[in-house]
Amino acid sequence: MSTDSGSPSTESTDDISIDNIQTTLQQHQSEFNEKMKSAETVDDAESICAEYLAKKGPINSEMSSIRFLPNDEKPKLGKMVNTMKSELEATAKDRKIQLGWVEPVEEDNDNNNGDNDKKKKKKTPPPSSSTADTIIDISKIDLRVGVITKAWDHPEGDKLFCEEIDIGEPSGPRTIASGLRAHYDLDDLVGQRVVVMANLKTRKLMGFPSHGMVVCAAQEEEDGGKVDFIEPPIGAEIGERVMVEGFIGEPASENQVLKKKMLNEIFPDLITDANGVATYKGVALATSAGQCVSQNKLPNSPVG
Repeated sequence: MSTDSGSPSTESTDDISIDNIQTTLQQHQSEFNEKMKSAETVDDAESICAEYLAKKGPINSEMSSIRFLPNDEKPKLGKMVNTMKSELEATAKDRKIQLGWVEPVEEDNDNNNGDNDKKKKKKTPPPSSSTADTIIDISKIDLRVGVITKAWDHPEGDKLFCEEIDIGEPSGPRTIASGLRAHYDLDDLVGQRVVVMANLKTRKLMGFPSHGMVVCAAQEEEDGGKVDFIEPPIGAEIGERVMVEGFIGEPASENQVLKKKMLNEIFPDLITDANGVATYKGVALATSAGQCVSQNKLPNSPVG
């Protein structure tokens, strides 16, 4: 399969199946393992890992086939790709250790002879960028269940609403601006439950400090151009984190999200399925109470 484009690499979409994709991923893994064996330095190992796990690398490129799979197989592909990434990361880490990379370890302070004070502590190389840190996925985004408690028209922006949104923070509601005036009436907003991207830096939108983003599904213009709130399930608590099965980790800092341009990498894989469920790489965005769904169940629409 080709690794140079986001289009399916099989000759015909009739050839695309979860089994064929799995076979191709296994071939990529075999090639990766052979290259890792030939790596001569830690930098070599990290370069190989970055090559295969890059956004347009051979592993992520298989995600382009997701739109041709039946709905019940789309989550399988997301999990399959995520599992493969974890296995490649583990292989890369083992090879780096073989090449002299040393993980920081806790020192043993128990020494009856008091020799520890006389010995110099063993120096370890400066930690190189962990391959885990190079992976940017939905776990880096802090998605929270919220509710709009106050809303008004932006005095200077005719496309913007100004909102106060409670996401369960002790400091009180967030102020967030949303370009939704073409799609919602002001009276629709107060009490509306939403999903908020919370680890975004505050920025001023026509003078209004906006700290976060309300997550919506948006149809392409040719499909009608409708925009819908992504709604958390009724039983989800305000402030609960919205997660995606198989993508577990602590969210990035606001600075990291901005400097590493994480949204540019994550947004292309956020889309509603045929039933309007918000998904990342085919796996539903969900809380402990259930899945997050487009308010009017917009199908196959980008989410962001």
